[in-house]
Amino acid sequence: QAVSGQPRRYLLHRACRRWVASQVARISAMALGADRRFTAWTWPPSKRQVTSIVVCLCDVIIFGLFLAPQLHTSLRPLFFVLFGVFAFATYAAGIVTMSTDPIDSIVLANESGASSDSWDSDEEVLHCRYCDSHVQLDSKHCWECNKCVANFDHHCPWLNTCIGTRNYWFFYVAIWSLLAMLAVLNFVTAFELVQICNGSVDYDEDIGGLYGLGEAKIVVVLVIVLFINVPLWLLDLTLVAFHTYLCHQGITTYEYLTGKTSQKKARKDAEKAERAERQAKAAEYNLQADSSATRSEAAKPIMASSTEPRVLVAPPAGGGVFKSPQDVEHGAAPRMDVSPESTDQDGSSDEDDGANGMDAVFRSMVAQDTDTDLRKEIGSFVFGSGTHDVAKPGTR
Repeated sequence: QAVSGQPRRYLLHRACRRWVASQVARISAMALGADRRFTAWTWPPSKRQVTSIVVCLCDVIIFGLFLAPQLHTSLRPLFFVLFGVFAFATYAAGIVTMSTDPIDSIVLANESGASSDSWDSDEEVLHCRYCDSHVQLDSKHCWECNKCVANFDHHCPWLNTCIGTRNYWFFYVAIWSLLAMLAVLNFVTAFELVQICNGSVDYDEDIGGLYGLGEAKIVVVLVIVLFINVPLWLLDLTLVAFHTYLCHQGITTYEYLTGKTSQKKARKDAEKAERAERQAKAAEYNLQADSSATRSEAAKPIMASSTEPRVLVAPPAGGGVFKSPQDVEHGAAPRMDVSPESTDQDGSSDEDDGANGMDAVFRSMVAQDTDTDLRKEIGSFVFGSGTHDVAKPGTR
């Protein structure tokens, strides 16, 4: 038993030692200023990252210490709980997104000293000369993080990290939670502003007495909160709509900006034209079959057996030769199935038109080199930064 157990202990010890060595190497590289960014917390932080964290923290503080105490409604506990849940989800998902290293798993294994022989296949991997490692087929090399990211979506400057397979869904939850949090914040702020304008609440005796603020100063604070957070909510709404559209299309931000959408649309249009052609042929064939059956029945004497149901013959799968009316039992004419389920299996033209409308809206938001700085900032918020400048790994 001791002899048979020794290899298992040896393998476990070697795996633990390799893991500890990789972590020590990573920490040492981060401390010495490595040439790649591991996570969003790798020093130095970006200005946009600090701005996003500070704004979200300020929103939580303002709601908890200023807005919630002066909310005069029986629904105050409900708004307080909703805001707390959405704020917690936003920070939890955001922290996980920023703390996850989206690097290609093959590159990570190579950095840890593991062998990449199992990936030695031209059909399964590419090679990145910048990472000096094999990478997966959907990986891209981000210059801002200086690493290959598995299923690269975009580099988010507001979180200071790349978004890929390992952290995309946390990012998606974070932007949805932020949308809900800002919606509650803006609604409560607007509600209190309306209460002041209507004179239904005496704020000088409530929150004004607590913080030494008059009603005029409270109005100024509420207007500032709305002035900052309403545009943020609109931007986040656009971001959520864009990534929901990407999830529906099954593509990434990188693929969208580099033309994968037009290629997919061309394939869908070709399939749609092929379905329309099959419908036309089916309708023509059914018309001929009905005419042939009518002539055949008119030539027969009227008998009770003539009321037997006709046999429907399905068209051959993938094309082929159809049976003639004479080949079918009881003289029934074969028919092609042209039901809605068979003619439009993956969506109607209304769905395609809606997708095209969404695509046009998002295309109009892509910033150009001649646009203003504000428009470029809006574009970077939705599409990320440096998406066109990532490097594609090549074949070996």
